[in-house]
Amino acid sequence: MEETPILESRKDGKGTAHHSAISSPTSSHESLKIALEDHCIKCARITWFDPKQGVWSDMTKAHDKMTTATPSKLSHWAVRVAYGACGWAFLFAALSFYWALGGTAGADTVSPEIVQLARAHVPWVIAVLWITAILKVVSGFVALALIQPWGRMVPRWALLILGWGTGTLLFVHGGLYFAVGVLALSGAISVSTPETLLHWYTFLWGPWWLIGGILFLIAAWIYFRRSPHWRVSLAFSALGVFGALVLLVLSDGTIG
Repeated sequence: MEETPILESRKDGKGTAHHSAISSPTSSHESLKIALEDHCIKCARITWFDPKQGVWSDMTKAHDKMTTATPSKLSHWAVRVAYGACGWAFLFAALSFYWALGGTAGADTVSPEIVQLARAHVPWVIAVLWITAILKVVSGFVALALIQPWGRMVPRWALLILGWGTGTLLFVHGGLYFAVGVLALSGAISVSTPETLLHWYTFLWGPWWLIGGILFLIAAWIYFRRSPHWRVSLAFSALGVFGALVLLVLSDGTIG
């Protein structure tokens, strides 16, 4: 607010008149009043009575905490991607549980040797089937933790490693199945895998693993974008990718 100047006239020794402007006392009081009112507005708080707790709560303070602590709302497609990854993992886990319990339907599409060992109830084969089934269930909950509020109980670094690691493992594994199958069926390379089994790898299991990998990688990317400290998050994401690649190399790409 501009102050209204008041002209004050005085004469010097030679009789020459001089004019000077001084601030109006009224305008100074108005400025002080406005400053006090602004301070009161900033200090204002809205309270409400919580009947469950029997106390008065500060809504303004709670709103400030919500504004600073609550992450941006997820888009519908981001939620669908995470649920898609979870559904993929649970469906695959159900198949592994079925095989671990002695079922053999569909096992011929994976490996005849595994079918024979499973039918013979070889302990280590049954144990591997149970372990892989449990790991697939865990990966489904990892996908949910990336979007659900309860996922904040899990350290962010752990979700980044698991999310990116799972996505990389599935994507590269499926990509190898598909690429090798296409090259072998086209005659570009020669493999010892029977042709019937090669068709299953190329047109069923390769795409199936690729779909799971894409879903997990997108879900992990969305979670990474929401991370407050991107440099630290990038380091843990890279660690997850590197760990998955090392695991694939050590297993000769035969995980699943």
